[in-house]
Amino acid sequence: MIFFLIIIFFRTSDLNEMNASNLSSEFPPLSPGGYSTALIVFLTLQQCVFVLSFSGNLVVIIVVLKYLKLNTFSNQMVVSLAVTDLCTGFSSGSQLLYILFPVMDQNKVSCFLRFRIVVTMTIASQLSLVFSTLDRLVAIHYPHKYSGIMTKSLGIFFIILAWSFALITGLLPFFTQDNWDDIQFCFYQIVFDKYLYLFDSFTTVSFMMTSFFMNLAILKTAWSFLNRVRPAFETSRNRQKRIKMKSDVNSAKVWGLVTLFNSICWAPFTAFNIKIGLGVAYTMPEIIVMNWLVFLGMLNSIMNPFIFAWHRQDFNKSLKRLFKIQQRRVEPVVGIQVITLRKSNTASYSANNDRASSSHTTKT
Repeated sequence: MIFFLIIIFFRTSDLNEMNASNLSSEFPPLSPGGYSTALIVFLTLQQCVFVLSFSGNLVVIIVVLKYLKLNTFSNQMVVSLAVTDLCTGFSSGSQLLYILFPVMDQNKVSCFLRFRIVVTMTIASQLSLVFSTLDRLVAIHYPHKYSGIMTKSLGIFFIILAWSFALITGLLPFFTQDNWDDIQFCFYQIVFDKYLYLFDSFTTVSFMMTSFFMNLAILKTAWSFLNRVRPAFETSRNRQKRIKMKSDVNSAKVWGLVTLFNSICWAPFTAFNIKIGLGVAYTMPEIIVMNWLVFLGMLNSIMNPFIFAWHRQDFNKSLKRLFKIQQRRVEPVVGIQVITLRKSNTASYSANNDRASSSHTTKT
């Protein structure tokens, strides 16, 4: 990353000599005098997103595959989501290439890929979150039928469905856009047809809303169950059922947080896309804001590994095993305390017996 920034620094003079039409095809579209500083700051942040997102989600994939395995539906979705976030981070880092090699903007494929990779990964992650929330909904509403419904094969089918839908929608412009020769430069607001912006936006919003309403249903069921008055004599079966429900609720909280952060990060930029699809013209300051909102969406790819490490105990323990972090063991201390307590009780008992014996002898 430092190497890339050094290259940018030495190329600053070249960038400042670009004409206004070329400048408008990049971010940020400012005057040549202030272009280089904003560019370096923005690309520095993008490379930070790339490093953190790529490394964090790679660790998630390794932990799940090595320790947790793909035997559960939830773990399959964790890996699927981590792959989308990893690709989003990679896309953030690749933006640097378009600055170092402006010729890439003159090619239709590389220009389209510059924007469609992020859209494709966003749709794949949103659909993966829908399926993950559905998994938690079934676990809480139908606990006895869960293992028969959410099978491993169904999880694989959902993953294939999510990625297939995302890739098809992502590749759609390559076959439908025929006005590339009329486009003077690779600029997000004008490259694609306005109906594509509407399709992407409403697809993302519909997935967000679906996950939102399913999370509400989960919270309603979990709240009513966990706040139910506990009977005076709780059976072992009811106790196990309550423990299982708490575990499912905690898992649902994890996916709920992931969904919440994903929606918060991508909703503002999605709103801009809807306005582009409706033909609303933007001023230059609004375009700058929109580009920063893309950056906000990419930040979401950093958050998910921390959420998993924070709320999932099995993931947390496996993460410590991966980095060979020694966990504090309390069993020996408890054992010593129990032994000490037993010795103390034995000594006290012996002393009482001795006093009782001496008292009996004296009386005799």
